[in-house]
Amino acid sequence: MTLKIQIAVSAFFAAGLVGCASMDYSQAEPAVLVNADGKVLNDIETLISGLLDNRRVLLASNVLRTDNRLIIEQNSNMMDPQGNMADGRMRAKPDHFRLLTLDGKCVLLHEQTGEYYPMDSVRCRPL
Repeated sequence: MTLKIQIAVSAFFAAGLVGCASMDYSQAEPAVLVNADGKVLNDIETLISGLLDNRRVLLASNVLRTDNRLIIEQNSNMMDPQGNMADGRMRAKPDHFRLLTLDGKCVLLHEQTGEYYPMDSVRCRPL
């Protein structure tokens, strides 16, 4: 990862983590995206990638538009020596996220950790 991208990701997390400590999200309600353009999706991908040890995350263009749940599975492109897809099951559990809103602000909840991540560049509405 280039230094410029690392700095941008660090700044993105720093802004979100400050909000984590100062808000009570217990009353947050399920939400869906309002402005799901390329920049918003890229911001969400960057956030989730950072939370998942910088794994590459690619979201569909319609993600979080009709449902507030997001499940990220590890890439299963495992190949055998002949270049064929390997048989078997992935053992890693998928990561579950939920988009929530509280006081007009959008928040991404990582269900495995229970951590909330405010997303200032994202607009959402209650589901």
